[in-house]
Amino acid sequence: MACLVLRHIPGLGPRSWKRLYENFDSPIQALKAPQTWREMGISKRAIAAFLKGEGEIEAQKEYQALSSLKVIPLTLWDEDYPPLLREIPDPPIVLYLQGDPSLLSVPHVALVGARNASEWGRAFAYRLGKELSARGICVVSGLARGIDASAHRGGLCGVASTIAVLGTGIGVSYPRINLPLRRDIERKGLLLSEFAPWTPPSPENFPLRNRIISGLSLAVVVVEATKKSGGLITARKALEQNRAVFAVPARPDQKNFEGNNALIREGAILLRDVNDIMEEIAPMVELTNGPLSPCGDRKEGDGELEGEDGELLGLIRSRGRCSVEEIIEELGHDPARVMSSLVMLEIKGYVRKTPLGYEPC
Repeated sequence: MACLVLRHIPGLGPRSWKRLYENFDSPIQALKAPQTWREMGISKRAIAAFLKGEGEIEAQKEYQALSSLKVIPLTLWDEDYPPLLREIPDPPIVLYLQGDPSLLSVPHVALVGARNASEWGRAFAYRLGKELSARGICVVSGLARGIDASAHRGGLCGVASTIAVLGTGIGVSYPRINLPLRRDIERKGLLLSEFAPWTPPSPENFPLRNRIISGLSLAVVVVEATKKSGGLITARKALEQNRAVFAVPARPDQKNFEGNNALIREGAILLRDVNDIMEEIAPMVELTNGPLSPCGDRKEGDGELEGEDGELLGLIRSRGRCSVEEIIEELGHDPARVMSSLVMLEIKGYVRKTPLGYEPC
């Protein structure tokens, strides 16, 4: 509730919220010490608005709406708040979640691009999303038509699934054409928004949404983009946030890929297939000790594994090969955590992925 009050104080925004987070151990503590806000660069207008009680009524309304929608609020002070997103200069103070919140704890890659995408672009986004999800990488996109929708559908095919970051409140279905997809994501993935539950679609909301898409992700892939595509906004945000940016190449005369070719000229990584992404993000994935290593690079006796990773590796070694479904059924662990462990084991050179499952190196 304290974060909702802070969210509705006129004059407070994402950069101010981050200052409060950096200076107070809890939002309640921040609300109890408005006399210190000025020292943190908070505007006099915001302090005066809070002292007048502004924001409290709207916060109460929002709290009631969250209960009726069965929405989970996740605040900047919560331990489960995505650490990469917390690092950006302007993180949301509250994330509203519907679906599986455990997907916030696995590695993420964003796939973005044009709404009016070509058939080839949509097919490529679907295939890339499916391959990433199969390797334990959750696919992040914006639930728009075209590339976004195809990327989400691909992500839903794998265990790591997909996260849709909305440019509306979580109680608003937009665009209507993607309503069936949205329902699938709510059941098997995660819907996420920083806006109040009934916030309608508005042009200024979508660039704000884009900073969350890139902020959650280790890398952003622009699949297909014109010169004016919103996907380029996400790519720019990713560069500002020090994220890796990939672009799919195309012939110079293909207008739907003009944005991609411009990004590559400016230094974006040319994407050939999913392996390019895996190699780039390997050093950034939690618990990795170096770049992606092929089987055979690891020396015998290197780092005996313990806990769930050791149990998982022991199962694969004892059987010679295991599908993801067999591993989940046998160990009874959370699917997202299993996929995250498999990615770690593959990166470290303990296992290799084959069309029939994972086998020991």
